[in-house]
Amino acid sequence: MRPELARDVDLLVITRKKKEYGGYLECLEKVGVDVDVVVKGAGDKLNERFACNILGAFELLYGDGQI
Repeated sequence: MRPELARDVDLLVITRKKKEYGGYLECLEKVGVDVDVVVKGAGDKLNERFACNILGAFELLYGDGQI
């Protein structure tokens, strides 16, 4: 699928300190676009298929990618 045809945004948040899931959703309500969020802690294991999807199409939005 071409990015310009996407109907929503999928975000993977990898963090050292997980917050309550609702907090992530609250901050995204202001964006005005449908957003799907997956939150993982640093060191959490990812499903292999999920990891392949991330590597196939991703954009680092914040941080240096070290986590």
